[in-house]
Order: sequence, then C-alpha cells, then structure tokens
Amino acid sequence: MSAASHLSLSDSKAAIQKLLLANQPEFAYALAKEFMVEAVDQVLVMLFKKTEVFQMMSLTNTILSHVTN
Repeated sequence: MSAASHLSLSDSKAAIQKLLLANQPEFAYALAKEFMVEAVDQVLVMLFKKTEVFQMMSLTNTILSHVTN
C-alpha cells in the first residue's frame, strides 16, 4: 500500500525503494522498467539474490532470457 501511495504522488523512486524493503523485487522490477530505467540493474541484482536464496533457478533463467532480449 505504501508503494501505491508513492506512485499516486508520482514518486516512483520511493515506490521502488518501499517494494525492495518489503522483499518484493519482482514488483520493483516492473516499476523500474516502466518509470525508472536507470534503476533496473540494481533491482535485478536484488531479484537474482531472492531467486538464488529460494533456489528458483527456472525463474532466474526466465528473467535472464527477457533481459537479454
């Protein structure tokens, strides 16, 4: 909800930060791609760390295939 509040105020940076703090890098990635392209790489690092921790290698491979295209 906090991220949505920041988006309604056109503060995408704060929304992305809130999502990362809430361990929701997949949603932060979607916002970064849409509103803050310069943050995509940093968000991807967090997303890859999460997939590594949860051993979600198929998700990591899917993300990598979309990023490289």
